[in-house]
Amino acid sequence: MLFNLDIVSIHPTTVANTGTESMSVYFILSGDGLVLPGVTLSLYSSSTGGSLVKVLYNDNLRTNLNSGEPLAVSFSGVEPGTYYVELQYKARGTPRKAVTVTGQSSGGSTDVRNLKLNGTTITSNKLNGSNVSNETLNGNKVYE
Repeated sequence: MLFNLDIVSIHPTTVANTGTESMSVYFILSGDGLVLPGVTLSLYSSSTGGSLVKVLYNDNLRTNLNSGEPLAVSFSGVEPGTYYVELQYKARGTPRKAVTVTGQSSGGSTDVRNLKLNGTTITSNKLNGSNVSNETLNGNKVYE
């Protein structure tokens, strides 16, 4: 039988994008079998699918995690908004739980540095009249 990980809730559900936070994930783990060790807590842009915003916690050698056990995570560099937390521990946890990130925005309408497109320096974060808040290329943030 395989493991099944149901995420019940997270605490807190509102965090600041400065410093380290203590985050608890409450879950129900069922099943059994052999699995690789590791615990990963990730932040995604949507409740299903979406893009990975930030890995909040990762310990590839950890073999045990108790439901509700606090993990030290950092939301530094994450733009204010609503995101979704996913836990990977013996199985991928579902459903993702919403978290609201508050604090200062790191960008501005002209806060673009060190970005070139076809050899031309980019000086604005506008695309067809809309602000671009970040850009990812092959999993790496190239602009934020």
